[in-house]
Amino acid sequence: MEVVTGDLTNKESLVSAVSDMDIVYHITAVYREEGIPQKTCWDVNVGGTKNLLELAKEAGVKRFLHCSTVGVQGEIKHPLAIEESPYNPGDYYQKSKTEGELLALDFFKQKGLPGVVFRPVGIYGPGDSRFLKLFRYI
Repeated sequence: MEVVTGDLTNKESLVSAVSDMDIVYHITAVYREEGIPQKTCWDVNVGGTKNLLELAKEAGVKRFLHCSTVGVQGEIKHPLAIEESPYNPGDYYQKSKTEGELLALDFFKQKGLPGVVFRPVGIYGPGDSRFLKLFRYI
């Protein structure tokens, strides 16, 4: 496995990330960090997605996997929610992810890039403190 470093807001820095790739896993996002401006969320979560989609198509990538978030559905008014349930993002992070997801879905359809969107519920890893309250109760 080769790690390629790039900046989602700088399209040219991503060229080597998609070159000679069969599958692109787009799992990067600006994710609810304190003090991050709304514009940064849009630049990365929407603009960065657009950059990767365009480059993947140009490079002949065979499959594009886009990581969204269950947050695009926001508060579920009538559970259970399914994929076709309406979008209802509640904050600017969720709104930027909604826009990125819709962009990806439209790109797959309009440009013919085979792809899929998935919506994880909770992501936990080193340095993450969001789940500490939950863990304390457990």
